[in-house]
Amino acid sequence: MKDHPDVNVITLTRFRADLARSLSRRADKLLEAPNLREQVEALDPLEAYYLVKEIGLDSALPILRAATPEQLQTFVDLDCWVQSEPDASEMGVWLSAFAEEGFEALANAFVGLDE
Repeated sequence: MKDHPDVNVITLTRFRADLARSLSRRADKLLEAPNLREQVEALDPLEAYYLVKEIGLDSALPILRAATPEQLQTFVDLDCWVQSEPDASEMGVWLSAFAEEGFEALANAFVGLDE
């Protein structure tokens, strides 16, 4: 059977669009939840990461502030490392999201991260 790369691309593009809509809806509901912290803490770290990435750091600030240390560690591990080296520019992006809240918020968010 011969592969049809164009068909696969279309299928994956549709899948990606469906996934993005689903993540956006999930994030919107989460941001409107009266018990945001509890709901964020209950998320699998990888699910929380994809929600944040889908809506962007600026829109996801309430989710980031409610994230557990394990979730924050996952965000940094997935975005801020290139092979075995830290990527300072990517780390700066994540740090800046907390820096707007002041030094204490920044320190609280990142003091527990692994080296």
